[in-house]
Formats: sequence, C-alpha cells, structure tokens
Amino acid sequence: MASLCKFIVSFIDLNTHQVTWDEHLNEFQLAYNSSVHESIKFSPFSIVHGRKARVLISPDFGGVKTIPHVEYIQQTKDYISRAYATIQLENLQSQAKNALTYNKQRKEPAICVGDMVLIGFLVHSNSASGRAAKLVRSWRGPFKVTTILSPDRFDVLEIATSKSWKNSHATRMKRYEERNEDITSIKTPRCRETTSSS
Repeated sequence: MASLCKFIVSFIDLNTHQVTWDEHLNEFQLAYNSSVHESIKFSPFSIVHGRKARVLISPDFGGVKTIPHVEYIQQTKDYISRAYATIQLENLQSQAKNALTYNKQRKEPAICVGDMVLIGFLVHSNSASGRAAKLVRSWRGPFKVTTILSPDRFDVLEIATSKSWKNSHATRMKRYEERNEDITSIKTPRCRETTSSS
C-alpha cells in the first residue's frame, strides 16, 4: 500500500486530478511487478516467470531472440533456482540483523522456581454469551513456577485448579504481587449528610 501511494503521488498531479488515479492502476501494477525490490534483489515478475520483464525501456524491446524450447525451459529453471537461493540468503541475513537489533534491548527474565506469576491469555469476544474481550480480564493466576525449561520458557502450576501448564513463555508472564493488607479493616468514608435549608 505504501508503494502504491508513492506511485500515485509521483505520477499524478494530486492538486488538480485527484479523481483519476484509479484509471492508472494497470501502469502502477506493471511498475511494481517489474521493478527490483530491495528486500529480495529481484522483481516479482522475474521470480514468477523466470526472466526479466520486457517493458518499453528495455534495450531489446524491439526484437525477440528466438531460442529452442528446451533451452528456454532450462534457462528459466536456472534463473528461478538462482533467484530462490538469493532470496533465502537475503531472508537469513535480514533475520540475523533483526535478531541483533532485538537482542540489544532484550533482558532475560529473572524468574525462579517457586515464584508466583500471572499469565496473559488471549480473549475473544463472544456475542452469544454476551462477552466483550475488552471487558474481560486478560491476566489469570496466580501460577507457581515449577520448572525452568529455558531462560524464557517455564512450566507452571495454576494454584486455584492445581492444573499444570507446559511451556509458558516469559513474554506472557508478569510477577504476582500478593496484597497483605486486610481489606476488612479498611473503613469506607461516609458521605457527608446534606441538610436541606428551609
């Protein structure tokens, strides 16, 4: 969508012709599919068809070189194989770069066996039962950490039901802080009585 917006802004005078942009979607689609994408180093057209798109600015647009059918098939297979290998390498490099950026700010959770935690659960709305997701508590617990599987994965035990939960990720956890105060001793302030003036 961002690329389409750039095409529209670059190609059309939006000050005077803002209602005709949809008439040029075919041209925008051709430009998008035939241009090399930075993330994969190939154009979408070449990955699908095994060759570069022949557009008006192509040097050999005026003539077509005829090659045997078997040779054309082999060239297409070789091109697609090279493209896929390059794309896989680009993906691995991008994942490694993203991992380095993420790990710079990542801190291992300081959770030990026996700690009490709350776990966040994804809640969906259900109109049949009259439940709205935004009004439902997303944190359940408390749970007791029973096993450390890795620095960020744990087995926990739900205190209320004694049910074991396996392989819970640290990103879904937060510490459970038990309140020690006795709520029965808290006195509710009484509203000041108002007297009507006669």
